[in-house]
Amino acid sequence: MPGVFQKKKVRFALQSLNPQAQSLWYQAAMCVGYGLDRKEALDAVTRTPADILSLGDRVGSLEAGKDGNVLLLSGDPLSARTTVQFVVLDGNLVYDRSKDVRVKHLIEGVEQPNSGPGGADAQANPDDDEKEIGNDKAEKKKDAGEKKDGGKDGKDHR
Repeated sequence: MPGVFQKKKVRFALQSLNPQAQSLWYQAAMCVGYGLDRKEALDAVTRTPADILSLGDRVGSLEAGKDGNVLLLSGDPLSARTTVQFVVLDGNLVYDRSKDVRVKHLIEGVEQPNSGPGGADAQANPDDDEKEIGNDKAEKKKDAGEKKDGGKDGKDHR
Protein backbone atom coordinates (compact mmCIF):
# COMPACT_ATOMS: atom_id res chain seq x y z
CA MET A 1 0.00 0.00 0.00
CA PRO A 2 2.78 2.54 0.75
CA GLY A 3 4.00 2.16 -2.84
CA VAL A 4 0.57 3.28 -4.08
CA PHE A 5 0.69 6.29 -1.77
CA GLN A 6 4.17 7.18 -3.04
CA LYS A 7 3.07 6.98 -6.69
CA LYS A 8 0.05 9.19 -6.00
CA LYS A 9 2.23 11.59 -3.94
CA VAL A 10 0.13 11.02 -0.80
CA ARG A 11 2.02 11.54 2.45
CA PHE A 12 1.82 8.57 4.78
CA ALA A 13 3.30 7.39 8.06
CA LEU A 14 3.82 3.90 9.36
CA GLN A 15 2.51 2.86 12.76
CA SER A 16 2.94 -0.23 14.87
CA LEU A 17 0.18 -1.66 17.01
CA ASN A 18 2.49 -4.35 18.38
CA PRO A 19 6.06 -3.07 18.78
CA GLN A 20 7.44 -6.52 19.67
CA ALA A 21 6.22 -8.29 16.54
CA GLN A 22 6.02 -5.61 13.84
CA SER A 23 8.33 -2.75 14.71
CA LEU A 24 8.33 0.41 12.67
CA TRP A 25 11.80 -0.42 11.42
CA TYR A 26 10.62 -3.82 10.24
CA GLN A 27 7.69 -2.22 8.44
CA ALA A 28 9.99 0.32 6.79
CA ALA A 29 12.34 -2.47 5.68
CA MET A 30 9.39 -4.41 4.23
CA CYS A 31 8.33 -1.30 2.30
CA VAL A 32 11.81 -1.02 0.81
CA GLY A 33 11.67 -4.73 -0.02
CA TYR A 34 8.46 -4.09 -1.96
CA GLY A 35 10.05 -1.27 -3.92
CA LEU A 36 9.46 1.87 -1.87
CA ASP A 37 12.30 4.39 -1.96
CA ARG A 38 14.58 3.97 1.11
CA LYS A 39 14.44 7.65 2.08
CA GLU A 40 10.62 7.62 1.82
CA ALA A 41 10.46 4.53 4.06
CA LEU A 42 12.72 6.11 6.70
CA ASP A 43 10.74 9.37 6.54
CA ALA A 44 7.55 7.32 7.12
CA VAL A 45 8.78 6.43 10.63
CA THR A 46 10.50 9.73 11.49
CA ARG A 47 9.84 13.05 9.72
CA THR A 48 6.39 12.40 8.18
CA PRO A 49 4.59 11.27 11.37
CA ALA A 50 6.00 14.29 13.19
CA ASP A 51 4.73 16.59 10.42
CA ILE A 52 1.30 14.91 10.31
CA LEU A 53 0.97 15.45 14.07
CA SER A 54 2.11 19.08 13.72
CA LEU A 55 5.24 18.30 15.72
CA GLY A 56 7.70 18.63 12.86
CA ASP A 57 9.11 21.85 14.30
CA ARG A 58 10.22 19.90 17.40
CA VAL A 59 10.87 16.26 16.39
CA GLY A 60 11.24 13.97 13.39
CA SER A 61 14.67 15.05 12.18
CA LEU A 62 18.03 16.14 13.53
CA GLU A 63 18.22 19.91 13.29
CA ALA A 64 19.42 22.75 15.48
CA GLY A 65 16.71 23.93 17.86
CA LYS A 66 14.72 20.67 17.83
CA ASP A 67 14.27 18.30 20.77
CA GLY A 68 17.32 16.09 21.20
CA ASN A 69 15.58 12.72 20.73
CA VAL A 70 18.00 10.35 19.03
CA LEU A 71 18.56 6.62 18.61
CA LEU A 72 22.16 5.62 17.99
CA LEU A 73 22.23 2.25 16.27
CA SER A 74 24.91 -0.35 15.61
CA GLY A 75 24.27 -0.28 11.87
CA ASP A 76 21.64 0.10 9.16
CA PRO A 77 18.25 0.93 10.77
CA LEU A 78 16.53 -1.37 8.28
CA SER A 79 18.69 -4.40 9.10
CA ALA A 80 17.36 -7.12 11.40
CA ARG A 81 20.86 -7.41 12.91
CA THR A 82 21.05 -3.78 14.01
CA THR A 83 20.67 -3.05 17.72
CA VAL A 84 20.00 0.13 19.67
CA GLN A 85 23.22 1.24 21.35
CA PHE A 86 22.12 4.54 22.94
CA VAL A 87 18.89 6.49 23.38
CA VAL A 88 18.96 10.23 23.97
CA LEU A 89 15.71 11.99 24.97
CA ASP A 90 15.54 15.76 25.40
CA GLY A 91 19.33 15.78 25.14
CA ASN A 92 19.76 13.30 28.03
CA LEU A 93 21.24 9.83 27.69
CA VAL A 94 18.52 7.48 28.93
CA TYR A 95 19.79 4.13 27.61
CA ASP A 96 23.26 2.70 27.14
CA ARG A 97 23.33 -0.87 25.85
CA SER A 98 26.77 -1.50 27.35
CA LYS A 99 25.24 -0.99 30.82
CA ASP A 100 22.04 -2.97 30.25
CA VAL A 101 22.07 -5.96 32.63
CA ARG A 102 19.41 -7.71 30.53
CA VAL A 103 21.77 -7.74 27.54
CA LYS A 104 24.59 -9.13 29.69
CA HIS A 105 22.22 -11.87 30.85
CA LEU A 106 21.08 -12.75 27.31
CA ILE A 107 24.44 -12.58 25.56
CA GLU A 108 26.95 -13.50 28.25
CA GLY A 109 24.75 -15.54 30.59
CA VAL A 110 25.54 -13.18 33.48
CA GLU A 111 22.74 -13.28 36.03
CA GLN A 112 22.40 -10.34 38.35
CA PRO A 113 21.79 -10.86 42.09
CA ASN A 114 18.11 -10.99 43.05
CA SER A 115 17.03 -11.36 39.42
CA GLY A 116 15.55 -14.85 39.70
CA PRO A 117 11.92 -15.70 40.44
CA GLY A 118 10.82 -14.11 43.68
CA GLY A 119 13.57 -11.48 43.70
CA ALA A 120 15.31 -10.72 46.98
CA ASP A 121 12.60 -12.45 49.05
CA ALA A 122 13.20 -15.86 47.49
CA GLN A 123 15.46 -18.22 49.39
CA ALA A 124 18.27 -19.77 47.40
CA ASN A 125 17.95 -23.22 49.00
CA PRO A 126 16.83 -25.71 46.31
CA ASP A 127 16.32 -28.40 48.96
CA ASP A 128 13.33 -26.43 50.29
CA ASP A 129 11.59 -26.72 46.92
CA GLU A 130 12.19 -30.49 46.83
CA LYS A 131 10.75 -30.88 50.36
CA GLU A 132 7.59 -29.01 49.33
CA ILE A 133 7.20 -31.12 46.20
CA GLY A 134 7.73 -34.29 48.23
CA ASN A 135 5.10 -33.21 50.78
CA ASP A 136 2.61 -32.45 48.00
CA LYS A 137 3.15 -35.90 46.49
CA ALA A 138 2.69 -37.58 49.88
CA GLU A 139 -0.58 -35.69 50.47
CA LYS A 140 -1.91 -36.63 47.02
CA LYS A 141 -1.05 -40.31 47.63
CA LYS A 142 -2.79 -40.14 51.00
CA ASP A 143 -5.90 -38.57 49.41
CA ALA A 144 -5.91 -41.19 46.64
CA GLY A 145 -5.49 -43.98 49.20
CA GLU A 146 -8.46 -42.79 51.30
CA LYS A 147 -10.72 -42.80 48.25
CA LYS A 148 -9.49 -46.19 47.08
CA ASP A 149 -9.63 -47.83 50.50
CA GLY A 150 -13.04 -46.42 51.24
CA GLY A 151 -12.23 -44.12 54.12
CA LYS A 152 -13.45 -44.67 57.71
CA ASP A 153 -16.72 -46.47 56.89
CA GLY A 154 -14.95 -49.16 54.82
CA LYS A 155 -17.06 -48.51 51.70
CA ASP A 156 -15.58 -47.90 48.26
CA HIS A 157 -16.22 -44.18 47.47
CA ARG A 158 -14.98 -44.18 43.84
